[in-house]
Amino acid sequence: QPRSRGLGDVYKRQVLSNTTLRLVSGPDTPITVAQKFEIWRTLSKDEYASAIAAQSSSWGSRRVQSIWPRVAKVGSIEYSGIYIAAACAGARAGALPQQSLTNSAITGFTEIEYGSKYFSEQQLNTIAEGGTFIVDQDLNGNIYIRHALTTDMSDTAHQEEVITANVDSISYYLYEIFSPYIGVTNITDELIENIRTELTGAIEVLKSNGVGTTVGSQLNDATILEIKQHPTIPDRLLVKVDLDIPYPLNNLEIHLVI
Repeated sequence: QPRSRGLGDVYKRQVLSNTTLRLVSGPDTPITVAQKFEIWRTLSKDEYASAIAAQSSSWGSRRVQSIWPRVAKVGSIEYSGIYIAAACAGARAGALPQQSLTNSAITGFTEIEYGSKYFSEQQLNTIAEGGTFIVDQDLNGNIYIRHALTTDMSDTAHQEEVITANVDSISYYLYEIFSPYIGVTNITDELIENIRTELTGAIEVLKSNGVGTTVGSQLNDATILEIKQHPTIPDRLLVKVDLDIPYPLNNLEIHLVI
């Protein structure tokens, strides 16, 4: 234990890594045989929630989901949060690309640790505000996704996992349509018009492919802004499309006026 907490000690005592500490002073006697030590820090629930949020926000990417909690159970057997993440990936694979996973059921587990049974609603909000994708359990035992978020909380378009899933799906669809043109055609006025026609048809498909479902289609609308040869890379065609993407209904306000 250091006798003082002066500025010099601050620089002396440091956590250098998960396996290395720098001490202010050494032990009373030399250590001749390597020993293992564990240092535990007990956090309050508020501190724990803030630490989880900070870990998620450190990723800061719409392509990274930070899944919480770290433990789920099947009966009395505990499983790592890796399995919860895999279950969420399976839920995405089984849903329409434009369908949000928020409030979707997650099966395969019987109990979720460190959810609302452990944290308060405000603490869970703190965790989520850092960009954490929380899987929780309600009072009836149902396990569900609290809010499907990415770790990029810069705006709604980036934080909603479904927006990235939908735009990626649209990208793959357009790639399949236009990949046959690559390498075997030349950039001509006729080709540009063919591309415009194909793209217009693809947009119409994406605007109608969800008719009759509760989530609607992948696109509300889209506008082709430009199709032109690259000004400095002559073997490249630039296509720019402005997308009007549907957003999930995360909140509903009802105002009763009398």
